[in-house]
Amino acid sequence: MRFAIVYAMTPREIELVQDGWRKVLPVASIAAELFYGKLFSLDPALQPLFRGDMREQGRNLTAMISIAVRALSKPDTISRAVHDLGRGVLAKTMKDAAGTVAA
Repeated sequence: MRFAIVYAMTPREIELVQDGWRKVLPVASIAAELFYGKLFSLDPALQPLFRGDMREQGRNLTAMISIAVRALSKPDTISRAVHDLGRGVLAKTMKDAAGTVAA
Protein backbone atom coordinates (compact mmCIF):
# COMPACT_ATOMS: atom_id res chain seq x y z
CA MET A 1 0.00 0.00 0.00
CA ARG A 2 1.37 3.43 -0.94
CA PHE A 3 0.70 6.58 0.99
CA ALA A 4 0.50 9.99 -0.64
CA ILE A 5 2.54 12.77 0.89
CA VAL A 6 0.15 15.66 1.33
CA TYR A 7 2.54 18.14 2.90
CA ALA A 8 6.32 18.31 2.85
CA MET A 9 7.87 20.00 5.85
CA THR A 10 10.64 22.51 5.38
CA PRO A 11 14.02 21.79 6.98
CA ARG A 12 13.30 24.58 9.50
CA GLU A 13 9.92 23.06 10.45
CA ILE A 14 11.58 19.68 10.92
CA GLU A 15 14.24 21.25 13.12
CA LEU A 16 11.59 22.98 15.25
CA VAL A 17 9.62 19.76 15.75
CA GLN A 18 12.76 17.78 16.61
CA ASP A 19 13.95 20.45 19.05
CA GLY A 20 10.51 20.58 20.66
CA TRP A 21 10.33 16.80 21.01
CA ARG A 22 13.78 16.72 22.65
CA LYS A 23 12.35 19.07 25.30
CA VAL A 24 9.42 16.71 25.93
CA LEU A 25 11.55 13.56 26.33
CA PRO A 26 12.71 14.28 29.92
CA VAL A 27 9.04 14.35 31.00
CA ALA A 28 7.78 11.79 28.48
CA SER A 29 5.99 9.65 31.07
CA ILE A 30 4.03 12.67 32.29
CA ALA A 31 3.28 13.75 28.72
CA ALA A 32 1.99 10.25 27.88
CA GLU A 33 -0.18 10.20 31.01
CA LEU A 34 -1.65 13.59 30.07
CA PHE A 35 -2.19 12.43 26.48
CA TYR A 36 -4.13 9.31 27.48
CA GLY A 37 -6.05 11.21 30.17
CA LYS A 38 -7.20 13.72 27.56
CA LEU A 39 -7.91 11.00 24.98
CA PHE A 40 -10.14 9.08 27.41
CA SER A 41 -11.89 12.23 28.60
CA LEU A 42 -12.72 13.10 24.98
CA ASP A 43 -13.82 9.57 24.10
CA PRO A 44 -14.32 7.22 27.08
CA ALA A 45 -15.28 4.41 24.69
CA LEU A 46 -11.60 4.11 23.76
CA GLN A 47 -10.42 3.25 27.26
CA PRO A 48 -11.36 -0.47 27.11
CA LEU A 49 -9.00 -0.82 24.14
CA PHE A 50 -6.09 -0.08 26.49
CA ARG A 51 -6.38 -2.77 29.15
CA GLY A 52 -2.69 -3.36 29.76
CA ASP A 53 -0.08 -1.45 31.73
CA MET A 54 -0.59 2.20 30.79
CA ARG A 55 3.00 3.05 31.75
CA GLU A 56 4.15 0.56 29.13
CA GLN A 57 1.63 1.98 26.66
CA GLY A 58 3.07 5.43 27.36
CA ARG A 59 6.59 4.16 26.67
CA ASN A 60 5.35 2.66 23.39
CA LEU A 61 3.70 5.95 22.44
CA THR A 62 6.90 7.85 23.22
CA ALA A 63 8.97 5.39 21.20
CA MET A 64 6.68 5.65 18.18
CA ILE A 65 6.64 9.45 18.28
CA SER A 66 10.44 9.43 18.61
CA ILE A 67 10.75 7.26 15.51
CA ALA A 68 8.41 9.55 13.57
CA VAL A 69 10.18 12.72 14.70
CA ARG A 70 13.62 11.34 13.80
CA ALA A 71 12.34 10.36 10.34
CA LEU A 72 10.55 13.60 9.46
CA SER A 73 12.85 14.16 6.52
CA LYS A 74 11.97 10.65 5.24
CA PRO A 75 8.14 10.57 5.17
CA ASP A 76 7.97 7.15 3.46
CA THR A 77 9.73 5.67 6.49
CA ILE A 78 7.16 7.21 8.83
CA SER A 79 4.25 6.01 6.70
CA ARG A 80 5.48 2.41 6.72
CA ALA A 81 6.22 2.41 10.45
CA VAL A 82 2.87 3.93 11.41
CA HIS A 83 1.01 1.60 9.03
CA ASP A 84 2.75 -1.46 10.50
CA LEU A 85 2.07 -0.26 14.05
CA GLY A 86 -1.59 0.32 13.23
CA ARG A 87 -1.93 -3.17 11.79
CA GLY A 88 -0.41 -4.65 14.94
CA VAL A 89 -2.67 -2.64 17.24
CA LEU A 90 -5.73 -3.54 15.18
CA ALA A 91 -4.86 -7.25 15.26
CA LYS A 92 -4.37 -7.17 19.05
CA THR A 93 -7.60 -5.22 19.54
CA MET A 94 -9.53 -7.71 17.46
CA LYS A 95 -8.11 -10.64 19.46
CA ASP A 96 -8.87 -8.88 22.74
CA ALA A 97 -12.43 -8.17 21.64
CA ALA A 98 -12.86 -11.83 20.76
CA GLY A 99 -11.56 -12.84 24.18
CA THR A 100 -8.63 -14.84 22.81
CA VAL A 101 -5.91 -12.74 24.42
CA ALA A 102 -5.84 -11.74 28.06
CA ALA A 103 -4.12 -8.42 28.65
